[in-house]
Amino acid sequence: MIGTGTSTLQPRHQWLLPCVLLFALLLSSVLSCGAYATAHDRPVASWPSELRDTTETSLWDTLPLAGADTASNTSWYALPLMYYTPETSVGGGFSAGYFFGSDPARISSVKSDLSASLNGEYEISFDSELYLDEGRYRLWTQVNAAQTPTSFFAVGPQSDSDTRESYTQQMVDVKLRGARRLTQALHVGLRIRVRHTTITSVADGGLLDQNVVPGARGSSVLGFGPILFVDTRSRTYYPRRGHYVSLYALAHPYVHNAQGSFTRFGADLRRFLPVGTNQVLALQAYAEAVTDMPPFALLPKLGGSSRMRGYQNARFRDRVTVSAQAEWRVPIWWRIDGAVFASVGTIAPRIAELGHSGLKPAGGFGIRYKLNDSGVRLRADFAVSPDGTGLYLTGSPPF
Repeated sequence: MIGTGTSTLQPRHQWLLPCVLLFALLLSSVLSCGAYATAHDRPVASWPSELRDTTETSLWDTLPLAGADTASNTSWYALPLMYYTPETSVGGGFSAGYFFGSDPARISSVKSDLSASLNGEYEISFDSELYLDEGRYRLWTQVNAAQTPTSFFAVGPQSDSDTRESYTQQMVDVKLRGARRLTQALHVGLRIRVRHTTITSVADGGLLDQNVVPGARGSSVLGFGPILFVDTRSRTYYPRRGHYVSLYALAHPYVHNAQGSFTRFGADLRRFLPVGTNQVLALQAYAEAVTDMPPFALLPKLGGSSRMRGYQNARFRDRVTVSAQAEWRVPIWWRIDGAVFASVGTIAPRIAELGHSGLKPAGGFGIRYKLNDSGVRLRADFAVSPDGTGLYLTGSPPF
């Protein structure tokens, strides 16, 4: 679904064509009603001109657009949702987003989704990213409340699809991040997370039913810690050049219904290289690790709409995960871009065992529709892995 993305697995393919057709219909609806506004680049003293996007334009971008706001960097979308997964069955809802700010390279955003499915999934989410005081301060907020039928595949890199056990969770998850810019690219700040999960039903006889997995009866956690990142990207959404390096540590001194406190460490490294005319090679390496044994729902994972597309969300879980992906982004026509991507990852109980866990590959292709000249896009990706296939419809970039 838009905002978080949804995936589906083989062997059911009959839903694929209707979803693709629906996405095409939604794009045409946006075009016809002018549910977006274009933006013009403006010089900003705090951002070097040589790092700003000035080449992603074409003859098509100079044509007048219905509903275009050429005096500001604002745009918005409001779309119905339709999705399908084996766990949730057919679902639908509504998604909306608003983008604004004086600097098209660092644009603020507010997004929200509301959805429900025939199989009992209900979800509401709110996501914002704000640039304050001419970009000196950045504030992220993510709030998600959901009841979700999902799957648990045991813990470890060799967990087989035969180990799958269904369960339903009710969850409220709040993430807050704030950072201050110290130099042109260096930022430091604080990260806070509060999450409460209740497991309402489990498969009979499984590991969750036997309560042998930490957090099998639900959990409540509170975490906080420092973040540090260096950001030289030409813009936030789909940059053409630059890099982004983020490091964080998140201590969880309060954990209810699990085996005690734990700490999470993460590193996110991204590089964006311009190739030819308006083409971009995007690269990402990601690593995450936890100490002790957190609730199973908070273990590092592989699979989802951002990293390791093609695997079901949280298909693999363990205490350490490492993944890398590359995506080649190419303009097709007007505001429509194409992308081809590939990824590889592994997961293990300890860092020393990463080399013995085996690599898990995935890859696919997708299309993007550009909402404005700040780079905001709607995304549709189709991915393939040895575990199955996935279709993702979302308003957020993979990285």
